[in-house]
Amino acid sequence: RFRRRNTRADDLDEIVMSARRSNRGKRKTNHVDAERVDNGLPVRLFATDRYPCERVNTYSTVDLLLWVRDALKGKPEMDILMGSCFGGLFQIPTRRLLAGKVVHSMMTRQLVTMKKYEMWPVFGGNPFRFSLVEFGEVTGLPCGEFEEGYSIDYKLPETEENYAHWDTLFGGNRDATIEDIVALVESDDQIPRDIRLKLCLVVIVDGVLIAS
Repeated sequence: RFRRRNTRADDLDEIVMSARRSNRGKRKTNHVDAERVDNGLPVRLFATDRYPCERVNTYSTVDLLLWVRDALKGKPEMDILMGSCFGGLFQIPTRRLLAGKVVHSMMTRQLVTMKKYEMWPVFGGNPFRFSLVEFGEVTGLPCGEFEEGYSIDYKLPETEENYAHWDTLFGGNRDATIEDIVALVESDDQIPRDIRLKLCLVVIVDGVLIAS
């Protein structure tokens, strides 16, 4: 007579033995090793599972670039724009543009570093650099040293003389928004070409590059 096999116990023993055989000869990675690797990186800007309280900025959009393209299409001003440092922005395929949530994720995962013009996000435990060098490669914008004699702290004085032309365009509204500029360009076909180009440049700078 055959003895009845204890299936459950035998299966458990086989699982344990199989696990031991598979781990044989392999280096064990303990919790201390993982912590040591993590401590090799600078501290993060935000603690794990902690995020900025402000909402994601969705106002910097490719739609404004498309609007500028349509507003200057077939005009000499578009040729001037394409020959400038902003021309590369119109050559970036729309499907390759980063979504605001992706950039938001990069910023919330960044390490605290000393250099002002670069950030080091962390993905999968590994840091990678995104600096003005990479930004320039993606956008085509000049991100090198400033020209000699250029002052980044210079600000045009808020005098009546300096606001005279702006007041003429917007009826004294010194808080005009990007939407106001777009509406003006679309509604007035008599705007001089140089002024139209300058207004489109304002849209690119304030509505795309440094939108807030």
